[in-house]
Amino acid sequence: MNPETENSEINSTISLCMIVKNEEENLPRCLYSIKDYVDEIIIVDTGSTDRTVEIANDFGAKVFIHPWEGNFSKARNYSLKYATCDWILILDADHELEKADAHKLSETIKDKEANYVFFRVYDTYKESKNLAVYDFGLLFRNHIGFHYSGIVHNALITTDAIIKKSNIRIYHHGYNLSEEKMDEKFERTSTLLKKQIETDSHNPVPHMYLGISHMDRRMYESAIKHSKRAISLSEDNGSNKIDFLVSYYIVSAAYFELNEFKESEIYALKSVEMDNSYLDGYCLLAFAYYNLKEYDKFIEASEKYLTAWSDITNSYSPEPLPHHNRNDETETGSPLSVVYHTIGHKWKIHLLRGVSYLSNNQNESGNSEIDKAISESTDMEDTLMLLGNFYFENNNIDKAEDTYRKLLDINKNEVNALFNLGHIRFKKGDMNETLSLWQKSVELEPTLIDIRLLICKINITLGNFEDVVLDCDQLLQVLNMPRATTIESLNDLGNIFNLISNNLKEENDVQSAETAYRICDDLKRLEATDTLCASTKT
Repeated sequence: MNPETENSEINSTISLCMIVKNEEENLPRCLYSIKDYVDEIIIVDTGSTDRTVEIANDFGAKVFIHPWEGNFSKARNYSLKYATCDWILILDADHELEKADAHKLSETIKDKEANYVFFRVYDTYKESKNLAVYDFGLLFRNHIGFHYSGIVHNALITTDAIIKKSNIRIYHHGYNLSEEKMDEKFERTSTLLKKQIETDSHNPVPHMYLGISHMDRRMYESAIKHSKRAISLSEDNGSNKIDFLVSYYIVSAAYFELNEFKESEIYALKSVEMDNSYLDGYCLLAFAYYNLKEYDKFIEASEKYLTAWSDITNSYSPEPLPHHNRNDETETGSPLSVVYHTIGHKWKIHLLRGVSYLSNNQNESGNSEIDKAISESTDMEDTLMLLGNFYFENNNIDKAEDTYRKLLDINKNEVNALFNLGHIRFKKGDMNETLSLWQKSVELEPTLIDIRLLICKINITLGNFEDVVLDCDQLLQVLNMPRATTIESLNDLGNIFNLISNNLKEENDVQSAETAYRICDDLKRLEATDTLCASTKT
């Protein structure tokens, strides 16, 4: 390389190119994270009605207004047209650059060979501390013909791409939205994907993305349908199966959520047959085998998950990985952009391994795995709940009590922990704390009929009949039932519980109906006993 070219590499510049619409909530976070590390900010706005344009201007962006044309790639390509720098960085408003990595951008663009750079992207999810992780191409040289294609999930079309994997981290907050915004996002995306299917019915890609979108919204049956269609079409077209690995994952995960564990196993097995290091496939296999009580297979699958996890995380080394060459015109991204949805489930794998070992009296191995789960957990409440439930179900009530109390120290309003701890205190004969725990449960969740009925039973045992009347009135209110009679005796109170039992039978709540009937029977028996005692005294 001659000195003039070498000097241009040292002084390379970056254009940040974005397309936005109504992103006033996300845009400031994104631009704060990147503004000091790029040379110009290009923003194409497709019709914002909020403060998005004003915010972009405040950050010194060059803003261009283009009406939305129902095509993400078209809008993206408009932004590329306005870029004047040597390199183009693509971010969405819901992206955030890791501040600790920001300085690496200037070094990355000094590379004399690469023309396309993949970053490490972490998806964050609402109400979850788990992350999905993948490598995605976001930085490429300008003026060499790279452009986008695809009306929804636009892919970069490249010729002679020389790819470099960087360890720069980007956080994607696109799933960390309100339910209303997630619904809007789903409707927009699914509408465009269905439009793409209408014009290109044999293309498996829109079905693949529809499967993912439906899975995100917990629409499991339709997620399975579209993902299976993607698999079928990809086979018919002779596509590379690895490109549709995520569809096998979606089918397996959706079946798992529907408690169809054998079907989940089938598609998880297919995924690891295609890629014997596929983390998500082994995770789902492990979960399926655990629920199928095939514990030897569970241990084997979980070990393969842990091996794959180590290989993947070690591959994210501090040093950038070697270049990859793409010499034909292609949509870049696969296989470098395989998404690992279960990278954050390692603690849960350790926990289930611990429970499995303890169930087989392998206490040393079991306790070691549980210690790992607790130390690595990204969701301590969930960890302690699962562990407490295991101890509780296996009648290790001292350890269960200790675990539930630790959980309540973290979250004093965890209803299931309050309920189960109440059961433990009941077994230990502490009726007063049982009442206190269960009463707090129904204060938090007023519709917990079964717990309300158990509270009534304890108050009857303790002779707190005035409290039973109050509990009964609250039950009637929750069930939207009137109290038509005045309670003058235990027999009257028993008759009301009989009406409650009949109401619950009609609602198909058989267990609670039986509990209410037993309360009715107890009250009438106590009335008869009191009457007999009074008669004897006379």
